[in-house]
Amino acid sequence: MKLSLNSSTIKPTPLLEKIKVAGTAGYTGIELWAVEIYEHVGRGGEVSEIEAALSDHGLSVPAFIAVRSWGDTSGLEYRVAIEEARRRFEQAARIGAPLVICTPPVEKPGIETLHENYRDLLQIGREPGVQAVLEYIRFFKSLN
Repeated sequence: MKLSLNSSTIKPTPLLEKIKVAGTAGYTGIELWAVEIYEHVGRGGEVSEIEAALSDHGLSVPAFIAVRSWGDTSGLEYRVAIEEARRRFEQAARIGAPLVICTPPVEKPGIETLHENYRDLLQIGREPGVQAVLEYIRFFKSLN
């Protein structure tokens, strides 16, 4: 069995330190959050530093978290959400994550379009070779 650390469980530790902690603790993987990578780059860091840290500590990234706003928007907002999803899928592929967690809307969106929007995510993931995974969250009304 391989154990992975969800990096959100050790907030607010800086991303490179989280990777070091996970490797030192004996984990074989770490689930990374897109927002943490964006924050790292926003503070002047490079994605290549993240890739090097993962390699140095022998960690894989089994899942990349998360794509949001894909199930409860339409029109221009939906197109913006899909473009952000595309960037996140590409980022996941770059760091070697085979899965991208796609969280459903918190509220009930109108189930008639949810499957179509999820289909779009599946298609986006095919290009970089990353699978969209619908995460069921019990207290989200959209899938309850």
